[in-house]
Amino acid sequence: MFKRASPLDECIVAYFDACNNKYIAKGGSLAWRLNNPGLLHTRDRNVCKQGIIGVQFPYVIFESAHVGISALQAWLKSPKFFNATLVAIAKYYQPQSSEECLQTLCDITGLLPNSKVGTLSCDEFRRLIKAILTLCHFSSSYEGEILCLPKISALYFSAQRNIEYYLIDFKEMLTRKEVISRIEAHCLDAVIIHKNDGSVYVRSRPGHRIGTVHLSEKECVSDNIQLEKAIREIGEKKKGQCLWAYINGIWNDEAKAQESIELISEIAEGEHVLSLVNNTKGYASDLIDCFRQKSKYLTDVVKLAICFFQLLVRLAEGEADTPPIILFAHSQGAIITDLALENLKPNIREKIRVFTFGGGSFIFPGKAHPESHNYISFGDMVPRVASPIRSPSSH
Repeated sequence: MFKRASPLDECIVAYFDACNNKYIAKGGSLAWRLNNPGLLHTRDRNVCKQGIIGVQFPYVIFESAHVGISALQAWLKSPKFFNATLVAIAKYYQPQSSEECLQTLCDITGLLPNSKVGTLSCDEFRRLIKAILTLCHFSSSYEGEILCLPKISALYFSAQRNIEYYLIDFKEMLTRKEVISRIEAHCLDAVIIHKNDGSVYVRSRPGHRIGTVHLSEKECVSDNIQLEKAIREIGEKKKGQCLWAYINGIWNDEAKAQESIELISEIAEGEHVLSLVNNTKGYASDLIDCFRQKSKYLTDVVKLAICFFQLLVRLAEGEADTPPIILFAHSQGAIITDLALENLKPNIREKIRVFTFGGGSFIFPGKAHPESHNYISFGDMVPRVASPIRSPSSH
């Protein structure tokens, strides 16, 4: 049930429910859009005020069609119309030329023009209601479309804000231009702000907060890392699939990392896979980064991983069946994952199933989902050298 409403233009009405979700009613008849089957007026003091949540002058907007019909019945039984005839009702709806309206009322009800509302039987009163609904074009033939508008869930932008993306209802990423276009078309629940200097920015509608991930040079990432290049993907999103993710290890260039996620997608029969970009910086630089990360230093890629994990959880929660999140981390990818998890709240990290392979860190119990596992080979020096040898969560 809606709590308030307001017209956006002559053909669109915005409704808001108790949770402040925004709905758009468009198309159809005016009576349908306003939940006002009898097109009752604001100026009529005999209109029941209960259930009125807005106005499109000169008509009231009701919280539901059921309430609108109840208000119409109460209006007809009010002192003004209880002793009125069909002639008076016709003049209410068509004050300038009521003859045609009166004829329609008589044809549908089978009543005479001088029939009084107060003297009608239950069946005659029901037929009068039906006649008024017909006059006001309130029927299934005149229904339009009502949509719950998606909201901006999070904002992601690069260090210098040259690259900007908006996550919409945890389902799709849009550019600012695309977002503004959707707001103007009444397809997105957000607000466009025009500043005095001529610039434009987008914000959440009052009552809704946009979660913001600001990747600045000081606080998060270097200028040479842009969000559009921070995540790579492959495969086709299929219904019911797991949310597959991957973080590669050291000395992997773009081609090698791409080869790995292609393999994951291939094993998953072509399903969609997301991968955090962790391209090699060179033999020495990669090793230095590993030591810094093992020392709990939040390097650029670790900070991006924190955002990456948050995004994975939001994407999963945005789907009806909340698919499991499966993250594969190889070599240095396990170090990045371990440190990123430490900087996330328990309700986030416990939703991510982590599988490390030859990891430079072990994911110990309680740090991620209970079904997380670490896989190592005794011939692999990376887990021996980079990880403390203590009981890992798995073998």
